[in-house]
Amino acid sequence: MEFSIIDIFLSCFATLYGVFVFILTLALWIYRSPRSQKQYFVSVLIPARNEERHIGDCLEALAKQDYNQDYFEVIIINDRSTDQTSAIACSFTPRIKNLSVIEITETPADMAPKKYALNEGIKAAKGHIILCSDADCYAEVSWIRTMTECFAPEVGMVIGYSPIEPKNPWSVFHHFVALDSLALASAAAASCVWNKPVTATGRSLAYRKEAFNEVGGFSKIAHFISGDDDLLLGLFKKTKWKMAYNIRRDSLVLTQPPATFKQFVNQKIRQASKGRHYSWNMVAALVAYYSFNLMLMTYAPFYLFDGQSNFWKWYPWIAKFSSDFILLFVGAVRFRKLFFLIMYPLLAFLHPLYIAVFGAWGQFGKFEWKDATHEKHLKV
Repeated sequence: MEFSIIDIFLSCFATLYGVFVFILTLALWIYRSPRSQKQYFVSVLIPARNEERHIGDCLEALAKQDYNQDYFEVIIINDRSTDQTSAIACSFTPRIKNLSVIEITETPADMAPKKYALNEGIKAAKGHIILCSDADCYAEVSWIRTMTECFAPEVGMVIGYSPIEPKNPWSVFHHFVALDSLALASAAAASCVWNKPVTATGRSLAYRKEAFNEVGGFSKIAHFISGDDDLLLGLFKKTKWKMAYNIRRDSLVLTQPPATFKQFVNQKIRQASKGRHYSWNMVAALVAYYSFNLMLMTYAPFYLFDGQSNFWKWYPWIAKFSSDFILLFVGAVRFRKLFFLIMYPLLAFLHPLYIAVFGAWGQFGKFEWKDATHEKHLKV
């Protein structure tokens, strides 16, 4: 039995990867969201641009929240919409006690549109806690309450889980997107054990207004098209504040998968494009993870046709797939999303290809944001 340098390298890397994912899995299993008895006044911010199809459902969910309406406000930031977004939002005034709509007619050249919209909302916000979501999302009934209860005195930011639900239960594409969102949420929640969350999503994200002002708001990341979530998270990591993950029941913010594969590609390029602006240790980890998946994808055909395939040749794949499954299984149990796993055996083989393609494409490709096209995400 002969092993090449590539075989040995992949086997060693796969072992290290398996150990790391096992540690993450243990952390995810033991993690508990912090609890606070203090009742804060909360400002819920929903930036919206041409969202007449979704804004009604979004506000319907907010109207049903089990948090006392005397203790929260909802601010819709209507970002240059040309449809009925504003009118639909205003129609909820009788049902949501503290509802207001901010109208944006133009944006500055030195700040990305969504960050500008959020920034205008934060300036108008009366709450000690800023709670953000998107207009095409639908919060579970206890979202505001459970997110707010995570703000122990030392906590400056709380990350929530926003699963991308498979619209078609038998769609391979929809389940791939759902598993991807579950994997990111599982890693983020687990890493909060060390106060080092690896990612966040703007669909469910809360932070103290005091802490936001302390990091300079969006000023240091203003010109990036996206990054109002994980790039802001990177700024918070440099402060004394702790970060928490809301893993409690009835705390999810639901959203639908991209309607088409093209939309999914655009979304992933936009998300991957931020990678080079993370901290150096995060970038190093992403590069190593990317390289591992690229090598798995590149050398798989040789393993299939070299006539000497055996267990040890396939060990890197086995180590990756089994460790990934255990992490996803624990995440699915904790987030109550076990049905996300029904297509895992098939989707697991696609994952290295997905990482290799979109990891590179995100650094060099173009993507669309609303009605504009951007190159390499560098400037608005």
